[in-house]
Formats: sequence, C-alpha cells, structure tokens
Amino acid sequence: MRTTVPVRDDYFISGYGQGLYAMRTSCGLVWGHDGEMLGYQAAAFGRERGRRVVVVAANASGEPWWVKSVVEAALCP
Repeated sequence: MRTTVPVRDDYFISGYGQGLYAMRTSCGLVWGHDGEMLGYQAAAFGRERGRRVVVVAANASGEPWWVKSVVEAALCP
C-alpha cells in the first residue's frame, strides 16, 4: 500500500498508493487518507511505525487546507 505514484496536489499529498496518501511533514512521511461528503471532512494519518495516529472530523466543505496543520500538530514533536 505504500508504493506510491506522484500526484500534483497544492495542499499536502506527495504520493498516492492503494488507498493511502504519503504526506511530507517536518518529522518525515506520514500515511493516511482523507475525504469529504455533504459539508463534513475527515482525515486519519499515522507515523510509519504506528506509534502515533491522529483522526479528525470537521464540519467543513471545500479544500482540506486545515489537514496538514492538524497532522503536524498531532504527530510531529
């Protein structure tokens, strides 16, 4: 699942595999997925070894600009 292909994304995604995104953060790559539906957005990301994970949901719509900042705050010391 972590074999990715490059994608162009102005927000945070550096590669996409079989259901997982690779996101570059200040503490390295983290893996997860996000999505939205009818005014709600959710994201779940974790560090490679799985010791830290963040899951967040928000009443929001549009581009998920907030995801990277939440993931950085939760996963990067």
